[in-house]
Amino acid sequence: MYEYEDFNFTNVTWKMRGKNGEAYLNKDGQVYIKRSGWFDTPYQLLTRGATLFTVDEVEDIVIKEPGLARGYIDFFPRNKRKARVWLTNPYHLSVAQTMKERIEEKRKKSVK
Repeated sequence: MYEYEDFNFTNVTWKMRGKNGEAYLNKDGQVYIKRSGWFDTPYQLLTRGATLFTVDEVEDIVIKEPGLARGYIDFFPRNKRKARVWLTNPYHLSVAQTMKERIEEKRKKSVK
């Protein structure tokens, strides 16, 4: 499991909160998924807890809009297990879409 010292929180440029955790993006191009909330402990058994990766490692980001069922944002980092943050309302969805856009922008800049 990753600890806070592995991620530079002083340079966070975007943060989103979902039902089962929080996702942070910093200026260094790191993405940190932190598990929090009442569902933290059982969910860590399924997802192996917190996840840390760089925008360069992201192969895909998939967003499912919340409706009758819970929505989600899935991060698919290369050579790592996917990380999912559940979205339960329209606000979560809009913040997740912005997170995806910002990660994609950083990926494009790092390729150049």
